[in-house]
Amino acid sequence: MHLTDNFNNKDNDVSQNLINVILKQAFRETNLKQLGRSPRFFDVNNPVNLDKIGLRMWSGFKASAFQSEMGCTLAVDNIFKFMSTKTCLERIREMRHDCHTDNQWRQLVRMEFCGKSIIADWGNKRTYRVDDVDFEKTPVVYEFVYNNVPTKIAQYFATVHGKNVTDFNQPCFLVKMGDQEQYLPSEFCLLDGVPDSIRKGAGMRDALAMTRISPTEKIKQIQQMVDLLAQQNSMRNWGLQVEEVPISLDSFVLGAPMMQLLTTG
Repeated sequence: MHLTDNFNNKDNDVSQNLINVILKQAFRETNLKQLGRSPRFFDVNNPVNLDKIGLRMWSGFKASAFQSEMGCTLAVDNIFKFMSTKTCLERIREMRHDCHTDNQWRQLVRMEFCGKSIIADWGNKRTYRVDDVDFEKTPVVYEFVYNNVPTKIAQYFATVHGKNVTDFNQPCFLVKMGDQEQYLPSEFCLLDGVPDSIRKGAGMRDALAMTRISPTEKIKQIQQMVDLLAQQNSMRNWGLQVEEVPISLDSFVLGAPMMQLLTTG
């Protein structure tokens, strides 16, 4: 897609960065949610549940503006994200059965989650990075100040998010947000990505097959997304317009390479 704009200097990176900021804001004005820091937006309200293999699939889009020979160009593509439907607490319980002592179990849990990303199964499905797993600060023990009132984690999630804690002794994830520390119940967190046990199974191939769409359908979905972005206030307020006809490029498919093994002697 080719963007038409009123910037005098099309080679200026400032205009490119500004357009990308506007695009992000336009995505946020739709029903799509950004997962992670990358500009990838997904339809979290309409997941495809693959119950047989314990996965959930979200469809979405990514877009970025860059400078090309034709000026400021917008690249849009549809994407998919798989994630396990198993909560982090369920995974922690599974690991407990494989350990003989509490110390071994806690060490194994920290190795599994520390430094990894998880997805909050509430609100905007935000992604967090786990800094530590705390087995002492449980949802009914740890308190923090919310609206100037000391509030326990379990009480906060029940009141604000309508999610009731079922395991009062579950460990919580420590996540750092700038200078602040937050503790998240593992029961309300989902594993980000696909576990190795599922990735190596036959069901994963069937799941990946669902992401393969025809070029015609792909262009149709992208065009619908571009039209939706153009309707958002962020695009209109800045006067950004996207050409209706995508850029057409000639291409060809390379054949499979051939290898010849030479024998010596």
